[in-house]
Formats: sequence, C-alpha cells, structure tokens
Amino acid sequence: MTSAVCVCVCVRVFCRRGLNNDFLVRVSDDLALTYNDASPMENHHVAAAFRLARRPSYNFMRRMSRERVVGTMWTHTHAHIRAHMRIA
Repeated sequence: MTSAVCVCVCVRVFCRRGLNNDFLVRVSDDLALTYNDASPMENHHVAAAFRLARRPSYNFMRRMSRERVVGTMWTHTHAHIRAHMRIA
C-alpha cells in the first residue's frame, strides 16, 4: 500500500504549473476548457501520468486503477469526508 500512496502523490504533483483550479477556470485556460472546468489540474495530472505510463519503460502504474489515483484528489476527498460526517 505504501508504494501506491507514493505513486499517487507523484501523480498529484506531476506537471505542476503552480496555478490553482480557480485561477485556470477564471482565465479560461486551455486545461479548464479541456476538462470542462472540473478539477482541470487534477484531471491533467492523471491524464499526463497515464500517457507516460503507456510507454513500456515508464509503466509504473500497470496495477493501479484510475479510480485510485482520482481518489487522491482533494476536491473528491473533502466531499467524501463531508458525506461521511453527515451520516455519522
């Protein structure tokens, strides 16, 4: 499990531009347009990591699903926590 967490963290910061989602959406950045304003940076990180992983020499995620990577996204994590707090 530890290696999966390390990979998720690496994917999360892969190709980081130093800009946040709100800024990208406000300025109509290409990433925001590509991902329909829905977590453009996180979607870009996952897509770029999977493009890299398709190369045999970089295929470090062959046993990892996209859902596990997306599960590290802060937006989804906070929504998940809030949903469980309401249930409890």
